[in-house]
Amino acid sequence: MCRSTTGKGPLPTLFWAGAFFGNTFFGNCAGDRCVWGARLGRGLGRDTVIVLAMRVVGTLLWMGYLVVLARSLSKPDFALTIYVTNFALVAVLVITMGRDVSLLRLSARLWGSADVAQIGGVLHQARRDVLLAGMLLGVALAGGVWIGLDWPVTRSLPLALLCGAMATLLAQMGLSRDVLRACGRMWQSQLGLNITRAAVPLVGGLLALRSGGMRAETALAMFLAALCLSVLIEAWMLAPLGLNNAAAPEARTHPADAGLALGRSAWQIWPGDVANAIQMRLAGLIAGAVLSPDAAALFLAAERLANLAQFPIAATSQASAPRLARAAVAPAPALQAGLSKASMLMGLGTCIGVGGALAMSWPALRAMGPEFTAAFPLVLILVAGHLSWSVFGLAQPALHLSGFFRSYSFLAVAACLFTALLVCGGGQKAGALGTAVGFALGWWLTNLAYTLTFWRLSGCRSGVLSWSPSMIRAAMRRSLLWGRG
Repeated sequence: MCRSTTGKGPLPTLFWAGAFFGNTFFGNCAGDRCVWGARLGRGLGRDTVIVLAMRVVGTLLWMGYLVVLARSLSKPDFALTIYVTNFALVAVLVITMGRDVSLLRLSARLWGSADVAQIGGVLHQARRDVLLAGMLLGVALAGGVWIGLDWPVTRSLPLALLCGAMATLLAQMGLSRDVLRACGRMWQSQLGLNITRAAVPLVGGLLALRSGGMRAETALAMFLAALCLSVLIEAWMLAPLGLNNAAAPEARTHPADAGLALGRSAWQIWPGDVANAIQMRLAGLIAGAVLSPDAAALFLAAERLANLAQFPIAATSQASAPRLARAAVAPAPALQAGLSKASMLMGLGTCIGVGGALAMSWPALRAMGPEFTAAFPLVLILVAGHLSWSVFGLAQPALHLSGFFRSYSFLAVAACLFTALLVCGGGQKAGALGTAVGFALGWWLTNLAYTLTFWRLSGCRSGVLSWSPSMIRAAMRRSLLWGRG
């Protein structure tokens, strides 16, 4: 017998939040008159819960890894490790050249039309291109070391080679992960990204901590080993899908046509993806390059903790992307219905992510060391920037998944440049605090621009603009009835 949930306290609050969540995203709201939209909403809720659950586990593992790094490395080595990792995460978008998003979009449609034989061909082509680009990146970084470039990534040859290898493996992981997502293998696509990538360096860091500490190169080598294992796991997960079957008589798309479509859309998306990745880590890249080692360590620790708020946001985006790509070629009501449900889920998920990041950041900073608690105000400001996703929803991924590649890239590049000006200007005026304020303000203006642009081009609304009164009333009414029953 369940107790009454009409009282006050944390348990009733969680009960009502769960009731609203379940009835909103697993049921059909009154405004869903489109079968495509209803199916999209139900599948989106299930997939989002799977991705979010794995990301919660990954969050805990990654937070433990950050604490181990802070305890086992000196402050300069800690800042160097986080900076090189951030650079690799940005460089992966450069060497991928937009092929990950294009591969997801193309594979989702091929999988939906049962034209599976062509997915393996375009995946292998994308892997070859990315491997070549990764090798060129490694050569460029090694050349920077040889000419004596004064930059953290080119401080030594091992650092440069480790960074190039990390970016290449991350790019290969991204390709496999997007194909798994497109083929409906949601939890398999998240295993390497969330679990293996953090668990292996965490175990290695704990062993190194017991033996007396480690250097930045050792920490990065452990991360590289985790990426190698993740690539192997994802290749094993792809094997049962039969993507490598050479000739399928029922294939309706010629491999050359599929490859040409992949390359054309990839080159249009690539500038936007690179700019978006740079903007996401812009504050850390600028602060890590211009601040003193101790100040950079504090800022980068705050940035990594604030990014925990992105986990539910990314979970919603990743779970919705394959279905939005298929709904984009259906009648407009299908895309609008899916966006409405995804936007409500994004709003709730963002609030959960922000609350979780704020709740975990102070204990994590104390665990890193008493001197790291001074970074808590920076966490508050950086997290405020992530709240913009709760208001504006999924306009950014919907823009390029709907085929508006040039508009997406133009807007992403312009937003990145504008945010860079805000970050640099804020840093000159108020140091680390000004850098954080410029970053947060930049994301609010960026997501507003994405939302208005997508509305103008497609006629579909995202974020709070898509929350119809009938949908909200129906969700709340079913939540109340379910709670009383």
